[in-house]
Amino acid sequence: MAEDKKQPIIIKKKKGGHGGHHGGAWKIAYADFVTAMMAFFLVMWIIGMDIKTKQGIASYFQNLSARATHNPASPFIVNLQGAPPVRPQPEPVKPRDSNLDKQAAKMIAQQIESMIAASPQLERLRGNVSVEIGDREMRIELADSVSETLFIAGGTQLRPEARRLIEGVAVILQRYRSKFVIEGHSEARGASGGTGQNLWELSTGRAVSVRGALAAAGISDERILEVKGLGDTRLKRRDDPLSPANRRVSIVAPYDIPE
Repeated sequence: MAEDKKQPIIIKKKKGGHGGHHGGAWKIAYADFVTAMMAFFLVMWIIGMDIKTKQGIASYFQNLSARATHNPASPFIVNLQGAPPVRPQPEPVKPRDSNLDKQAAKMIAQQIESMIAASPQLERLRGNVSVEIGDREMRIELADSVSETLFIAGGTQLRPEARRLIEGVAVILQRYRSKFVIEGHSEARGASGGTGQNLWELSTGRAVSVRGALAAAGISDERILEVKGLGDTRLKRRDDPLSPANRRVSIVAPYDIPE
């Protein structure tokens, strides 16, 4: 009777599946396969391109600084919908073997005009830049207007559009052997609304900001003769001392400065 009361022994066996050690291995292998196929087809696609496009792709990946600023290093890169805009580049100009002269200054003026006309982002600043060609020097005037200002909130920080404009000017200037004086100017004292703003410091700070933008675009220190602020001592519009046109930075290139 004792034996009849013993409970039966039940052995449960779990069916083994593929969820153990090797459950996710196939996913990794499949992902590697898909990645390899994508790379293969990408290489085959590039091989089938024309030589100019290949050169453009190569120069884009070789120029890390251009990629960081969303500025493709090659004109052959296509600006797709939603991609960062390609900054227009002036026509190549053979570097000159002498100092800047009036003929070269006229060419620079034409190239700046073409650069602005080719860029919708810079078109709104057309009235903020002018080139004055004298007998002894060239002056590139970057001035405020009634509708557009170059600096943020009356300070010394350049607006993004103004920085792009100066970088474009720097690209053009790099193609000529010349040196520069950078002058900051302001409107007449009292135009700041009685805030007591120091116009000497303001004009100097703006000149320094333009110098920094030129340096970022490749203009070396050796090409800068002087950076100075002149306050309201040299008004561009003497008939209207409070005119925004008096708030400007001048990039001055003398013709007779030795190399």
